[in-house]
Amino acid sequence: MILVDFGLEDEAKSFSTYNHYLTSYRYVLEGLYGNGDEVLVNLESAVRSTAGFRNVEARERPQDLYEKALSNAWSTEAALYLPARLGGEELMPCANHWATIQAYYALYPLLRAFVAVRSGSAPEPRHAWLLDQISETTTGQELFPSPWNVVCQGHQKAYSFGGLPQGVGIHDFSPLSRPRPEDAWSSVCKALKTTRRDRIEEKVGGWKKEQKRKRIPRDQRQQLGVTTKATTVFNFLYRFRIRSNYRDADAFAAGTLRPADAVHFNESLRLLVSASMFMLELIIDAYLGAGCLEMVGKRFLRMTPNMAEETLGKRLAYFEGS
Repeated sequence: MILVDFGLEDEAKSFSTYNHYLTSYRYVLEGLYGNGDEVLVNLESAVRSTAGFRNVEARERPQDLYEKALSNAWSTEAALYLPARLGGEELMPCANHWATIQAYYALYPLLRAFVAVRSGSAPEPRHAWLLDQISETTTGQELFPSPWNVVCQGHQKAYSFGGLPQGVGIHDFSPLSRPRPEDAWSSVCKALKTTRRDRIEEKVGGWKKEQKRKRIPRDQRQQLGVTTKATTVFNFLYRFRIRSNYRDADAFAAGTLRPADAVHFNESLRLLVSASMFMLELIIDAYLGAGCLEMVGKRFLRMTPNMAEETLGKRLAYFEGS
């Protein structure tokens, strides 16, 4: 029997919304790439088939541009998977509070490594700068497959979505309802749209503070929306990290009314993170060439026995002889 603390109704609603968004990404990934080990096989094919990937030219890069970043990413991914390895669904509500933070910080070093090996220089140490770089890549290079290529653009009341698969339609749904596969793409788009709304509102707040004004002219607000880079799934995961750290911390720790929902949330988050990591690893490997990523990965596995065989270990099999 589950006892509901009605003082946590808002937290339960917030958790339900986040769970809907994450589960929808899971449904989309499973619909595109299958289940279990099928995901790696089909995702590898999708990444290598993009126009941008086929145009990547391998170049020798200093190890300090990517080696530590890769190890940091894999270590954080191992920490993300640790509660599931220990077993026991009673761990998940507490684990999910930090899982959202670990999810972003498993990807953040890989995104930095990607930008570094592509350009040959260290990226700026700012989240906003890095996410803008990824946004430009997403919209301009045809390098990422679906759903990573799906973005939300434009200003408030004129949002648009790019990269959606042909034939996909968007419809209304309630994020407080149980997630359904038929709502998955609509939910993904809403996750991107609400993330974009928050990004624009943050810029509006910055403008008001800088200009020392309580209101912002309509045309200025619209301009801020137009000039904001396209919003990607990585912006969404960064928003998750911020909200879990600050605004909605209790939603992840105390807002789960059913333990099974906490488990499902954690599974969906891990799938999205690991699939995203595999995509980025394939692209980084293409830029480096000569088995550089595989070499670093195998050394990491030797240094951390029994920690990443089910994640990185399985993915490395797709780099042998590449």
